[in-house]
Amino acid sequence: MNDKFYSLPKEKQQAIINAVYRVFSQNSYKKSPMQEVADAAGICLKWWNGA
Repeated sequence: MNDKFYSLPKEKQQAIINAVYRVFSQNSYKKSPMQEVADAAGICLKWWNGA
C-alpha cells in the first residue's frame, strides 16, 4: 500500500480491499484485471496508478 491509499477515508480503503477480495476470488491473482478491481471499488484506474 502507499501513502495515497492511506490518505483515503477508511470507508474508501475498505471498499478497495473488498473489491480486491471479490475480484481475486473470482479469478486468480494473475488473471484479475486492475480495471475490474477499480470498477468494483468505484475508483478511477488512473488514480490507482498514481496519475
